[in-house]
Amino acid sequence: MKKLLSITMAMMLMLSMASSVRSEETLKYGTASLSFAEYWAGELGVDSDTLQASSETPDSEGNLDAGGLDAVSRATTKHGIFRQQFGYDVYVNGELVVSKQDVEKDGKTVTEFVTDPAVKVSLKADSDYIGLKDEEMQTAANDRGLYTEDLAKSFMHEGKEYKIVSYTVEKMKNIPVAVPADKVEEAVEKYGFKEDASIHAETHGLKVLGENGFGPRNVKNVSDDKALVLDHIKTVYNTRYGSNAEAYIYFKKANGDELTQEEFIDYALHFRTARIDYYGDDSTYSKLLHSYGTKHSADSWWSDHHGTRIDVGINYGFKRFEGSGAGYYTITLIANDYSDIVANVHFLPDYTGKVEIKISENKLSVQADDAGILEGALYSVSSGKGKEAVKLVSEEALTGSEITLPAGVEKGKEYDVNIIFANYAPIKVKVVAE
Repeated sequence: MKKLLSITMAMMLMLSMASSVRSEETLKYGTASLSFAEYWAGELGVDSDTLQASSETPDSEGNLDAGGLDAVSRATTKHGIFRQQFGYDVYVNGELVVSKQDVEKDGKTVTEFVTDPAVKVSLKADSDYIGLKDEEMQTAANDRGLYTEDLAKSFMHEGKEYKIVSYTVEKMKNIPVAVPADKVEEAVEKYGFKEDASIHAETHGLKVLGENGFGPRNVKNVSDDKALVLDHIKTVYNTRYGSNAEAYIYFKKANGDELTQEEFIDYALHFRTARIDYYGDDSTYSKLLHSYGTKHSADSWWSDHHGTRIDVGINYGFKRFEGSGAGYYTITLIANDYSDIVANVHFLPDYTGKVEIKISENKLSVQADDAGILEGALYSVSSGKGKEAVKLVSEEALTGSEITLPAGVEKGKEYDVNIIFANYAPIKVKVVAE
């Protein structure tokens, strides 16, 4: 009896192993290019049509949210094409240049183009990152697409010059995936699937193709040099890019070391998207209300000169962020090969009462409908823009409704006054000194 039981168990183990081998052999591993809907449907449990929906509510810049990965004002041709081409399928749209001339504007020399709108071309952008030189990213042309440098205003094609008028982002590329053997041909045609021996069942971020598209990504361990953690967060509100609120998420290595610029750029080139989870007024982060996927450049973006951080913004009025608002969020940064970076963020509500701010005879006056909101508040005063900006006061305590400013305030000059409340989103107003 024991012998029979032993044989039976051995056969069952062999069958189990054979089944496992067959199951493993049915999956092919590699990379794919996925649209916004194709990527996020499996993550959020939302149908593709919902994810493709646009919004009729404009952001503070007056831009509407387009469907898919189409971005709004912050995804400009200034840096967008250059930075997105490494992680996304980016197409540059140009019009034939008829003539051009250099002109002086605001003390700078700029090129003005006359184009023929009837002659258009759309080409895929793609270049290789080859390293840093004098703290600047260096790139090289390849045979996979159009080579464009950062800040490019035009490009050459078949011996003719085209002015860049816009660009579109179609898919996130190089997403690690597993595809059933009988679906490989379909995956190649629909998702640009390419087998890759470096990708396997334990690859972090792997998405498996099923009957209803790609499922949620697997969260796995990564090598020590790719393990990153949150450092600190800075929140900003009602930004010039149209977001109601943004989080600047700074990070470092898991061992506590800072990333070099070269290491940060490697992360940025592997960065794909960010997940936003909303908990409303629940500071314990235990009652999830809504989850959202972000569009790179529209909601999440990076710069090689702003420190080791990814910026993530949210627009409460956009349809794909339906149900969002001030409150508690978890933001997860997602990059190929790297561990997830998770940040808990508290976005403060706007103060809806009246706040009156004046500068008169070297004194700053701040009056609010509810004087209590000024308790614990900070204030900053500056003049000028960009590199010409001059800080008179930088985040000092607002100790009363009237504060004496440092000497040098000029009557008739415009100043930027920023009030940072303890329990409300800060406000920034322009004030002419009286």
